[in-house]
Amino acid sequence: MPTEKRTNRKKVVAVGGAKGGIGKSIFATNLALLLSSVGRTVIVDLDLGGANLHLYLGETRLRWSINDFLNRKVATLQEALVQSKYGLQLIGGNSSQLGSANINFSLKLKLLKAIQQIDADYIILDLGGNTSYDMLDFFLASDCGIVLTTCDPASYLDAYNFIKVSLFRKLNLLLGSNSTDKISKNSDLKTLVHEATLSRNGSQVKTISELLERIRKTHPHDLPIISRAVSTFTPHLVINRVRDEHGAEPIIKRIQEVSKRALSIEVKHAGNLGYLKEIEESARDLVPVMVKHPQGKLSQELRHIARNILQKQ
Repeated sequence: MPTEKRTNRKKVVAVGGAKGGIGKSIFATNLALLLSSVGRTVIVDLDLGGANLHLYLGETRLRWSINDFLNRKVATLQEALVQSKYGLQLIGGNSSQLGSANINFSLKLKLLKAIQQIDADYIILDLGGNTSYDMLDFFLASDCGIVLTTCDPASYLDAYNFIKVSLFRKLNLLLGSNSTDKISKNSDLKTLVHEATLSRNGSQVKTISELLERIRKTHPHDLPIISRAVSTFTPHLVINRVRDEHGAEPIIKRIQEVSKRALSIEVKHAGNLGYLKEIEESARDLVPVMVKHPQGKLSQELRHIARNILQKQ
């Protein structure tokens, strides 16, 4: 069990990554089951275009889903909760509905607000494997963002890219029309940040430190707010399907070093998950590993990760 004591404040944990098929849903499900042993836990399937999280909890059909909330068939997201057979509460998705993967901005804001209102100690968000604005905004809305990857080069390169564009998205949201921060009205600063992070016309900065230096010269009074937004962005990295711990170390070090040098942020390594035959069996049998092997190796690894991501900063 995680050593952290229960508090009155819920913790929202997002599990993301820019590549599908790396085990995000299985990881999120088993992490949620672990946390459900120490507090009321709800897991939310936010892979809007490929919702299948419920299957990993042995639920082949759902009475309610996120779509019912967005389509106003239920008044609150809380009403879409489904009690799984393993004690964990689930809010599932229904990607069979045409257009379910593409919700508009107002619906996204409605969904984000509703997630914050869920009555739980822990809320786990299982995100889709892409860098769409929806996925980035769900990731940024969490108290703790976990980026999952494997030792496969395509996977860890995508993991770094997910971290990078999440930070870029955070800076642009700070200056967006829906931001409540006073600097959002600074159109010159907004243009500078937008061109530095999103423009394809060659004006992108090579590093965030270069962007901060530009802001220091042109908008010195706004620099502390932008600097704080960068310094408070601290994603957690988890390496999945690790066959050799020593083989994972260079990947962890590389992502951390590049993130520090290019993005001026600290990426925290939360832990690794071994390549376990039990996980493959779990995915096939639709029974979570934490249920079949509550004291097994995955359980030990998840406890280590839970302590790292939930410890007080």
